[in-house]
Amino acid sequence: MKLRHQLALLSLVVISLPWAGCQFVREADQTLRLSQVAALRATAQAAAASLSADPALVANLAGERWQQSSAQQLYVHRLVVAPVVDGYADDWRALPIQARTFSDQADGGGAVLALRLALQGEHLFIFAEVDDTTPVHHSPASQLLAAGDFLLLRVGAGDSAQDYVIRSGAPGEVLAFYRDKQGRERSESRIRGYWQERVGGYQVELQMARDLLGNAGHLDSAGHVESPGRGDNIGPLDKIEQLGVAAVDRTGLADRSGRWLGNIDSAAPAPPLIVPAEPLAAALQAFARADVRLRLVSANQWLLAASGSIGEAGRDSGNRHWPLQRLYRLLLADKYLPELDRPESVGLLQAPEVVAALQGQPTVRWYQWRRQRESRLAVPIVSAGEARPVAVLVADQGSSHLDLLALSAFRQLLLYNFLAVGLITLSLLGYSSWLSLRIRRLSKAVRNALDRRGWIKPNFPRSRAADEIGDLSRSCGDLLLRLDDYNDYLRSLAGKLSHELRTPLAVMRSSLENLEHEELPASARTFVDRAGAGAERMAAILAAMSSASRVEESLRQAEKEYFSLAALVREAGAAYQQLYPRHQLRVVIDAAADAAQVYGVPDLLVQLLDKLLENAADFCPAGGEICLQLRDSNRGLILSVSNDGPPLPLRMEGQLFDSLVSVREGGEASDGVHLGLGLHIVRLIAEFHGAAVVARDRSDASGVSFEVVFSAAG
Repeated sequence: MKLRHQLALLSLVVISLPWAGCQFVREADQTLRLSQVAALRATAQAAAASLSADPALVANLAGERWQQSSAQQLYVHRLVVAPVVDGYADDWRALPIQARTFSDQADGGGAVLALRLALQGEHLFIFAEVDDTTPVHHSPASQLLAAGDFLLLRVGAGDSAQDYVIRSGAPGEVLAFYRDKQGRERSESRIRGYWQERVGGYQVELQMARDLLGNAGHLDSAGHVESPGRGDNIGPLDKIEQLGVAAVDRTGLADRSGRWLGNIDSAAPAPPLIVPAEPLAAALQAFARADVRLRLVSANQWLLAASGSIGEAGRDSGNRHWPLQRLYRLLLADKYLPELDRPESVGLLQAPEVVAALQGQPTVRWYQWRRQRESRLAVPIVSAGEARPVAVLVADQGSSHLDLLALSAFRQLLLYNFLAVGLITLSLLGYSSWLSLRIRRLSKAVRNALDRRGWIKPNFPRSRAADEIGDLSRSCGDLLLRLDDYNDYLRSLAGKLSHELRTPLAVMRSSLENLEHEELPASARTFVDRAGAGAERMAAILAAMSSASRVEESLRQAEKEYFSLAALVREAGAAYQQLYPRHQLRVVIDAAADAAQVYGVPDLLVQLLDKLLENAADFCPAGGEICLQLRDSNRGLILSVSNDGPPLPLRMEGQLFDSLVSVREGGEASDGVHLGLGLHIVRLIAEFHGAAVVARDRSDASGVSFEVVFSAAG
């Protein structure tokens, strides 16, 4: 992998910056949430302490009706605008009121009663939906109070209890009927409504005066209302209102008992009606803050009072920045918050934190409400004489302001992180590009440090930079300079040795010649002959070593002329066939190269051919073929000598034409002197003529070919 790519991958480390920033925003958000819960706890505890200081309220909350099961009690929702009483559900569908349903489990749910109750001013509104596949209408001829299906309202308790029957012989307006203490049938004008048929049953909408529900006072141990005396203070929860609603389903006119669906049966007293207390809501209002809602919950988890509301602050801002908000929720926000319940629609707050508070443990929990989170804190209200809490104060607060702060911080974090990451990435990419450019320049300079002859070029570019790459560039320059000096020494070594060894060699040869004239024993004569042969061999070595120097000298003094290279090759080929009888010498001259002229020195080119043919004969096996060829190509005039034999050794690639380099291991002239100067002389002569010499293996790996390429201008 290239250095630039490595640095590009290394730049990915800067991704840790956004991660660290996100963690900081998350921690800051957690801190803000804890501070919100602390402030909400202080508000809730202050409100709970204020309510606990009212002994009458605490005593009322500890009453029996708040300890009873909520399954049979009905909850009344307060309305600002009264619905139109017409027997249709259009007004009720738009209200946030969820119906309470009652069914006969023994019948498999065939008949169902759904009730909605609302209070507006001093009137109670009831909307009842009955699923009944076998409706029976009231018969006016009957002496019964209701001869058919009817809706029963039971109000009050004890001696003051009264049942009101809502019956209908046909859809339309209905009245309430009851029997007085003398058993006479009477109608109640304070209860009026409409009975309408519906698919699978009927529905009844009623309006009744609130004063029919009960009297002010407390419930005694028998469940009767104790009326307070004149001047007694009636607290916000002292008014006892009792209501039972049942739909009586009869199978026919002969059925006198019927099936009761509702929160009462034929013998059960009317349970207390749960009505939110407005004075308590006003008391809670004193502790309410912006975006904080306080609610009082009874021991059986009914909502008794509520004050304040949770707003949707920042809705416009959230709409404008919804993509950023979604990204924030994806990366930082809690992903599994439960959805907030809506107890206002049913009147019950059956939440885990309320259950925990009723056991004496103040509990906080977070919910998701629309686009914001909500913290809910439940604080128990404890009476001094009670072991268990008598009620729970629930405080809710939305976190829209925290979300806006966190969202703003997240937006700034993204902006700064994008700028920082972009700047760091661009800087690293720029630096890596500049660094790789310097390394490529150094690599190119090292590759071009040798010319085509293999000699080191002068003036290697040295960097002045004070870093490691600059040191490497200067070290490479020093190394190449030392190698150039050493190569100069090696190139002149042959001439120096030849010059220095001539005098000792002459002394040795003269001494051996003198010994030939002396009388020596036969054993000594053998050693003299060996010494003479060695001297002759050393003389041949010195001659070979000085041949390159002589060639260089002759090159400086030679005069060039135009001549036919084809004619020279023909003449040399005929002579070489006599010199190498053990090989098959073949001369090939293309027609296109027959008329080509070369500007040079014929004698030097003959010497070049001598060295190439001698080298080919050394490596060509007996009976093998040596081909001397001259052809014309798009590169210029090519003079080649190829021979059968072993391929070129890979370790000597690029060194065959250097001085004192030899790879001979045998051949026709294996007993001769070979110092590796023959191919070096070939390169000197070729470069003198402006030609390039190359050595390569044949394509079929049957031998080796040496080519001298004369340029087209030559």
